[in-house]
Amino acid sequence: NDLIALNDTEDINIGGPYDKKTIYVAFRTSTDVTSRQMLYEEGGGFRGLSIYILGGTLYIGGYNQIDDDGGATTPWPASTPPFTINIQRAVSPNTNYFVVLQYDFEVDGAGFNGEVRGGLNGEALTALAGGGRLFNHPDDIGIGATNGGTVYHDISSSNTRSPFTGVISEVIVTNIVYNEAQRRIVYNYLGTKYDIDISTEDIYDHQGDHSYDIVGIGRTDAANTHNDAQGTGIIRINNPSALSDNEFLLIGHDNETINSWVSTEVPDNNTLGYRRVSREWRADMVGDVGGITMTLSASNFSSPPVGFEENYAVLVADDGDFTSGADIYQMSETSPGSGEYSVNNIDLSGDKYFTFALIAGTVEFEFAAVNELEDNTPGAVNVLLSYIANDPVTVDYTVTD
Repeated sequence: NDLIALNDTEDINIGGPYDKKTIYVAFRTSTDVTSRQMLYEEGGGFRGLSIYILGGTLYIGGYNQIDDDGGATTPWPASTPPFTINIQRAVSPNTNYFVVLQYDFEVDGAGFNGEVRGGLNGEALTALAGGGRLFNHPDDIGIGATNGGTVYHDISSSNTRSPFTGVISEVIVTNIVYNEAQRRIVYNYLGTKYDIDISTEDIYDHQGDHSYDIVGIGRTDAANTHNDAQGTGIIRINNPSALSDNEFLLIGHDNETINSWVSTEVPDNNTLGYRRVSREWRADMVGDVGGITMTLSASNFSSPPVGFEENYAVLVADDGDFTSGADIYQMSETSPGSGEYSVNNIDLSGDKYFTFALIAGTVEFEFAAVNELEDNTPGAVNVLLSYIANDPVTVDYTVTD
């Protein structure tokens, strides 16, 4: 009988008029999918959006019973009760789901075109035409039960609480309509997080070991692109150099700690030259998006240990062991004191592993001895740096005899 009640807010319901919205709800049904149960609702007895269960069916829809501007942009289809649009999906007991409700209104040369769209577990969205612009719809917002009043497909208005008897894990509400690429990325985030089969939309294959903070970039076509992602994590990926149609890059991590620096699995077992965080990330690439820019919010890390400065690097490996064969990319602070460090042209193809390290760094001669006759000049004395430098490196040296 629980309810999460959200006060009226311009962000969700008392601003507007609203032209676009996307709502996701991740939930698990109980043994009861027969009684009326509200998952999410905004608005009251006249206009709003709602997601609820009744008789083994999930209803995804919107309603409006008032012509706010004389019907110019608000007429909704006549029905009983009036002005409701509902998409229906069958649901089973004790099952994990995520549902999406999209509301999309556009004005074009022919007038207006409004749609309510909905789907379950990553399926293609069903679109029902006829939705007008959605004006101010007060009466508070309810998660897990009706907060105030609402309109159902079979009842013109109701103040019954109708609590959801299962578990609601996550609710996402935005005033945009995700494009195809963005929606597919969010599907993978929710499917991975809550162990939901998303069928043909599945991109990310490493949910067994690296299922946390899934974010990604991708493109289905030129009109449906997402090339900048961060989410709630500490990493931002963007600027793919070769992103083409039907290509994606998603990343996730294993949830190990980032609050300490360890000397295990560091390049060449050089425990004096490197320290890294225990957390490990994994990429999953469809196609080849090219090199990407990676930015780190290093303020989430603990202070560097003795002997190390804030000289951050990305370690990238094929097998999750950074001891040998890892590429080491030095990062540069984006602006002084920002605590953000970035590097360009990171290659994560082949579903590579990566983590973050501090570099003390070593410089050494390539060969123990180099000889050259005096008349064959210049002589080459090659010097090796232990990482791929993003910034100039200065070394003090002396020459004897």
